[in-house]
Amino acid sequence: MDVPLEAMSYYTALRTLRSWEVQRYANGYVAIGDDGGGQVFLMRLVDDEKKVWIVDAGVMDPQHAELVTEDLLEWVSGGCIVE
Repeated sequence: MDVPLEAMSYYTALRTLRSWEVQRYANGYVAIGDDGGGQVFLMRLVDDEKKVWIVDAGVMDPQHAELVTEDLLEWVSGGCIVE
């Protein structure tokens, strides 16, 4: 199933991050969007990070995340498809 990334505005992102409690349950990560079906895209908060992970919003534990791509820019250029 191909699912496009939903981009978020700055204020929507802040509100969403608070509701997902990313800082609490996935400390060291930032949510960059969601798939519209209950899964959240995460990236680690480190310099030069390119990997994007996906995790269920109800779990929000990076240990349960699956790798979406090794390269954010390549993924975005390709349409942000999740297979």
